[in-house]
Amino acid sequence: MIRIINLTCIFIVLLFLTGCNTVQIHFPVDKLIDEMAGKYPVTEVDYDDFNLNSGTIFLNGDINIWKATRFQKEIMYAEQIEDISEISVYMSSSGGDAEAMEIICNAVQFSIKKVDVIVTGYCMSSACKILQCATGKRLAYPAALFGLHAVRSNNNYFRDSIEKDYVNAIRKKSRLPESFFPLTDRLIFFNAEEALEYCFIDGIIVTDSEAAPQIPAP
Repeated sequence: MIRIINLTCIFIVLLFLTGCNTVQIHFPVDKLIDEMAGKYPVTEVDYDDFNLNSGTIFLNGDINIWKATRFQKEIMYAEQIEDISEISVYMSSSGGDAEAMEIICNAVQFSIKKVDVIVTGYCMSSACKILQCATGKRLAYPAALFGLHAVRSNNNYFRDSIEKDYVNAIRKKSRLPESFFPLTDRLIFFNAEEALEYCFIDGIIVTDSEAAPQIPAP
């Protein structure tokens, strides 16, 4: 967007300097579009995708508004497939935008079908709330890595409000150590075995069909 504005300003200046009659501006439009597409992923859904039609959704990388929009479409589509009893979300993310996080969490929590969330790599920051919003199982692969930190925003009211909901969500089903709180800008890391100990996940995937037993609630 910034690049487009800059190009527009250059165009206006050149028109002014040349009397608005003979200016022709040539710039690589296709390259600009490709770069923007790379930075801002498309939100279209491949409804012919085998995984999606089997109830499997992938959520990887930065959590942003475009991925959240696509996620909404995918989960609403999967809900309408009668043969699907549960939806599985395979996720690896270092976190991202708070608004996108809320969109994804609401899509998961208010889905008409149970939604399992499986951590395949990283589960940091906003991804942790998405994991805890699972209405089915919360699972992780053995090498999964988790990370928590305070919500970051220049708007104090926004930050305090979002952080309150964030902390409530990550503590609702878990037994995270009291030493973790209050959260700060320092990232707190823990592995899959520790996540299981803290009841942050329900099991660790050891084969395709077997998970470590749940820790009983106190």
